[in-house]
Amino acid sequence: MSSEILEKNLARLIRRAALPAGGAARAHAREEFLRAVEGSSPRRSRGLAVAAAAVLACVLVYGATRTEVRPPRTAPAPSIGKAPQDPAGPFQPLPGRGGDAVLQGELTASRRAGTERRFRFRGRCGLPDGIIFKIRVRRAEQHYVRGRLEEDSVDVFATAVDLSAGSFNV
Repeated sequence: MSSEILEKNLARLIRRAALPAGGAARAHAREEFLRAVEGSSPRRSRGLAVAAAAVLACVLVYGATRTEVRPPRTAPAPSIGKAPQDPAGPFQPLPGRGGDAVLQGELTASRRAGTERRFRFRGRCGLPDGIIFKIRVRRAEQHYVRGRLEEDSVDVFATAVDLSAGSFNV
């Protein structure tokens, strides 16, 4: 029953959408369509072409007359009373070797004269980023005991550092 109703509805829709059967009706529909298409196109396309030409002319004039504004360059003020910086930097590398295929590093010490110096260790590692290294810094000490020189070490501090871009600093 429902298929008969569906077929009737489809047939009615197809009949309404079909072109008119008569030649006069078909010619009238064609003329009406061509009049609607031809009548509005030239006016719209002319106006659109004029607007596009005006925008293009404005852009060309603006581009030709625009100048870049750059701030004036000023030389840095000369330093008065300051000693020139050491080109080698505040730290100097310490001689030595160590490491293995996974971890390499360089130990540097401050150039300050005196009993207290600062040390810096820069490590490089081929492991993936995010690995955490637990580092324990110990100070080596020597004592003269009963005519002999004995070595000892004392913990200074312990820390953990993350490996980032293949390196870490302590």
